[in-house]
Amino acid sequence: MSENRFTLPNVITVVRIIVAPAVAYMALAPDMSTRVWAFALFVAAALSDVYDGYLARRYDLITDMGKLLDPLADKLLMVAAFVPFYIISHRGGEGDLIPWLGPMPIWVLVVIFGREIFITIFRSYAAGRGVIIPAGKSGKQKALLQALFMGGLLLWYPVRMAADANAWDGLFWTLWEQFHTGWVGVTLVLALILTVYSMLDYLWSYRSLVGLRSGREFQTTHRAASSCGRLGRKRTPLRGDGRHQRCVARSATHLRGSDGCPTIHRPRRRWGDPGVRHFSHAER
Repeated sequence: MSENRFTLPNVITVVRIIVAPAVAYMALAPDMSTRVWAFALFVAAALSDVYDGYLARRYDLITDMGKLLDPLADKLLMVAAFVPFYIISHRGGEGDLIPWLGPMPIWVLVVIFGREIFITIFRSYAAGRGVIIPAGKSGKQKALLQALFMGGLLLWYPVRMAADANAWDGLFWTLWEQFHTGWVGVTLVLALILTVYSMLDYLWSYRSLVGLRSGREFQTTHRAASSCGRLGRKRTPLRGDGRHQRCVARSATHLRGSDGCPTIHRPRRRWGDPGVRHFSHAER
């Protein structure tokens, strides 16, 4: 029976996809209030990502469609934030610069977007071979740090505009400025590190798709081979008649049984073995 694709988590994910362009539009707005709304809408979209994941796991609503749409929604939301960041930081104003970084270098976008494009292509290739690759632990950690950076910078712009407009110059603003700029800088560095690490983690975890043997498959085969004596000749008594069977060591190119062991061969009966009838010359 086909799965129900129109589950509540999938609907929330689709709404998040629709919201992404609105975040980009409002982040590029010149007025402070619209930028505040961009931050609020981004936070709502990020929290909806957590909520739809909880619903899917809690009520067993995980679908293959959701596994594909959820990463897509995350990528679109990321594009809706990073592209405006790049544009704003190159406008030339002092309040438009990114804390600790200044104008956003192009290599930051290459690392962030290049990783997402590569993993998307890899996911499509895996889906064509019948393998659905969900978001892994390292990918979720990367997405969390990216969200913390994007949310922090989306909030920083209207806060900085308010500080300039109202001439804030007290102890509270000094401490807040140091905290907020530190938040943006640290989360960006960690997000870049995890962006590269998570890509390598995905490739290593699913390297069998490109013809490389995974460590888990090797351990499974190793245990199966050890249990049937493939790593050394072993004689195992058969039940009942006391005869023996043996696993003969064979090369990896030979066919194996469904359990991963080499085909079991029974020894040929020899003259004098139990169960072999002996005939006299007269009977012959």
